[in-house]
Amino acid sequence: MQTIQSDKRLEVSSIQKEVLATLSYFSVFDYPVTIEELNNYLSHEVQPKDLSSLIKANLIQQSDNKYYNLSNYSINLEDRITGNKRAEKLKDRAIRRASFIGSFPFVRSVCLSGSMSKGYMGQDADLDFFIITKSGRLWVARTLLILYKKVFLLNSRKYFCVNYFLDTKNLEIEEKNRFTATEVVTLINVYGRTEFESFSASNSWAFAIFPKAKIKYFNGGKRTELPKKMIEWLLNGRMGNKMDSFFMRISLNRWKKKYGHMVNADFEIAFKTRTYVSKHHPNNFQQKVLDRFESRYNAVQQKIKSA
Repeated sequence: MQTIQSDKRLEVSSIQKEVLATLSYFSVFDYPVTIEELNNYLSHEVQPKDLSSLIKANLIQQSDNKYYNLSNYSINLEDRITGNKRAEKLKDRAIRRASFIGSFPFVRSVCLSGSMSKGYMGQDADLDFFIITKSGRLWVARTLLILYKKVFLLNSRKYFCVNYFLDTKNLEIEEKNRFTATEVVTLINVYGRTEFESFSASNSWAFAIFPKAKIKYFNGGKRTELPKKMIEWLLNGRMGNKMDSFFMRISLNRWKKKYGHMVNADFEIAFKTRTYVSKHHPNNFQQKVLDRFESRYNAVQQKIKSA
């Protein structure tokens, strides 16, 4: 006689499934979230009873009556709280640095990105900045910023990590996934509000993934524009065109020489190099996060079924 196997998987609602996906993602960073933070990444607000049933089923866990995390993954709550406090202490410095970056030639918009844009700074974390430049001058702007870092900051990235640039005519992020969507909707604009709003509109796909996300701003204050305008005037013609092409070429050649061991597909993602975009992520962090997220969420999906 054939034995009928009962399906012991937990039946979950669509909002509970979103909760599990979100907590799977943040578990990659060992980062427990509050219900308020969780709701920022959901299509609508989750109810306490929905979370309670997931806790009872041992799919998620609650810490300190406030923070939620995927079950079976240890968390260091003190690390999160300390990191939040550190981010708050560094906020004014980050805003000043972003405003300073905005004073460089051909820079049109500057945003806080990375962990700082999420209100957290690990002990060894960098201050990351996302930068939009004038079209046709991205590599001039980038090179000037890198030279400043090398000469005046002794090449320290600690509070000056400029690793992602786009230009004003190519504002849409090409890779569309949970990682890039999270980074887009958590950016905090400090300089160049108009260009940032154009960027957000060009990446409406990210806000479709996280419909409750709001565009965020910090006031960077006033800055001196005269030196910037003079340099831009000097480099507005053919010489500027040649310099931009030259800087892109030598940067790409240097990266290929240093990271030539990488698989070509991984290199293209980690070191995206075009006239209109520059991304410098040597550790290919995006792919590592996505791989870990997929592994963890797939494990969760084996335990649930949709209502």
